[in-house]
Amino acid sequence: MAESGPTSRHLVCQECYDTLFSADGWQSVMADGKDSDKPEATGYRYTSPWTTIKNASTICNWCKLLPQRQVEGKAQVIVRYYKDNGYNTPVGDKFLTVIVKDLEDGGTFMDEDFLLYTTRDNSAASVIKARDRITQLWTEESFSLAKACIDNCAREHQESCPPLQTTSVLPDRVVDCIDTNKPRILLTNGKIYESYVTLSYVWGGPQPMLTTENVDKYTTDGLEMTEFPQTIRDAVTVTNRIGLRYLWIDALCIVQDSPEDKVAQLGKMHAIYKNSYFTINASSASSTYEGFLHQLRPQREPRATIPFPCPDGTVGTVFIAYKIPTVTEGPSKTYWDELEPITWRGWCYQEKVLPARSLLYASDTLKYYCQTETVNIGEALCEESTGLRLPHGTYQSAVSTTGGDDAVRFRQSWLAALFQYTLRSITVPSDRLPAFAAVAEQFSILNKDQYLAGLWRKTLLLDLLWAVQSKGEKPKAYRAPSWSWASVDGLIRAEWEFDQLAKPQDGKKARDLRMATIVDCRVTVANSLAPYGEITEGLLILRGLLLRVHSDEGVAEERLIFDSGSESRDAGSILVSHDTTEDWSDTLYAVPLLWNIDGSFIYGLVIGRESGIDSIHQRVGRFQRKSSSTDLAWMDVLPKQEITIK
Repeated sequence: MAESGPTSRHLVCQECYDTLFSADGWQSVMADGKDSDKPEATGYRYTSPWTTIKNASTICNWCKLLPQRQVEGKAQVIVRYYKDNGYNTPVGDKFLTVIVKDLEDGGTFMDEDFLLYTTRDNSAASVIKARDRITQLWTEESFSLAKACIDNCAREHQESCPPLQTTSVLPDRVVDCIDTNKPRILLTNGKIYESYVTLSYVWGGPQPMLTTENVDKYTTDGLEMTEFPQTIRDAVTVTNRIGLRYLWIDALCIVQDSPEDKVAQLGKMHAIYKNSYFTINASSASSTYEGFLHQLRPQREPRATIPFPCPDGTVGTVFIAYKIPTVTEGPSKTYWDELEPITWRGWCYQEKVLPARSLLYASDTLKYYCQTETVNIGEALCEESTGLRLPHGTYQSAVSTTGGDDAVRFRQSWLAALFQYTLRSITVPSDRLPAFAAVAEQFSILNKDQYLAGLWRKTLLLDLLWAVQSKGEKPKAYRAPSWSWASVDGLIRAEWEFDQLAKPQDGKKARDLRMATIVDCRVTVANSLAPYGEITEGLLILRGLLLRVHSDEGVAEERLIFDSGSESRDAGSILVSHDTTEDWSDTLYAVPLLWNIDGSFIYGLVIGRESGIDSIHQRVGRFQRKSSSTDLAWMDVLPKQEITIK
């Protein structure tokens, strides 16, 4: 076999080169067994003493990859090739499974999946589609590859991705990037139709902003780019080099010292990001002063480099990467979305999920993100991306969310969005609802429901059963009613399980199901121009049971007790998930919201009386049944009452 490079022969020991990496041996490996009736019989297998493998590991990249055992006996090595399953991009030939067993006792010491990739100029590139990374993102090549991804998406992804927004109404203000050294603010008055780019980035501290004092200067004289942070300068460059003219940046397109303009523009955030041509996502920059184009990005360090016998008789080389890394060691080993600075900024969540298309300037390379896939430019090997995409149909003009699988999918998507958003941090506590408003607006359009301080009218009873993952101090300033998750800090859990319990398929379970009822719920928004934003007041009235929470300090547990003048009934021990660390010295009460009279489950709210007002309550937490041993049919005869929570 002819070698495409001088080093492929020396990558492995002589025994491996003559067997596994021979033309016949590798042909057996490459015989795809994924669709075989007996995939266990496919691939190439050989035996070797454990001591031989260990001794050769100092000079052989393949033996070094295998388990090192200082024992007598032999190993059986099975190497199979599968075509890629589509979870890692680009889709193509690159999936290798290696199984190593002890030949005598049959014990398995290795069963791992690996991904293969190679360089563009290697003879193995005719078979292996995945490439090494593009790390210099300021070059003409990188911009051309980015444009190629956008063009391919518009051409091939019509089922999930909308058409490119080539004639959108420009936002009220945009940055005109025709002159990258001195762009200027353009006032559009909502009368200019053109494509534009949006920027999503971490501020990370003070920066030059648009104010009432400089808006005329920035509009007339322009922006002297040497006076602006590197991320702003990079975004202007990307917009221009991709071939577009207009760029929307929150710091420069919202008058930052005008409360009126802030409210007006934040109310339009949903449309601004959703209607953009694409979004520049400065994922890797923790501050606007860092920039994202010229950051040093490491090439991937492969687990091993091995020969690759090609169908044309040449021998190329390929790199091996873990399919699922067991240790996160940074972008030189693998890439995780969660490690990027932008992942933890609350405002950036809606800026990630609302645009149909984004260029993600990540810490490893440039990624193209759309509603169909996430790929690295240049067909570089790309791990499966984490994070949520909005439900299929989001960008269609009409979609049903009222029944069947669509309703389930949209509901689960909302619960996932809430989880992922509250995982992030908000610098200004009052932004808890505004920073999520654009996402809420999009779901409102889809589910045609009324948004109530973070909850939905149609599923309100179930939405009330949220819980905070880790309780913290109670926020000092009011920002939402106590029954809303937005009233507290921290990660919110809102489980799909409650939706399933509320709609049992079994006839008996349906007959035994009990639920409280919503009498009234209303909220007052701070500004009508931002109906999904800040809240000044909220009121909830439930009709249901009111039980006392009894704390038994002797056994360190809390129990549900119903008291009347003549009797007391025990509903069993409960687990209370408190919303904050606030100490309630007054009596606590429980309001069951969802339960089965067979005692299999009971969920509800824990509330306390508002100071000085007997008829008004505050939410304190959520409770659930600790065990399922007590029958609850007796609760059917308890008197119901109206309970007001603010």
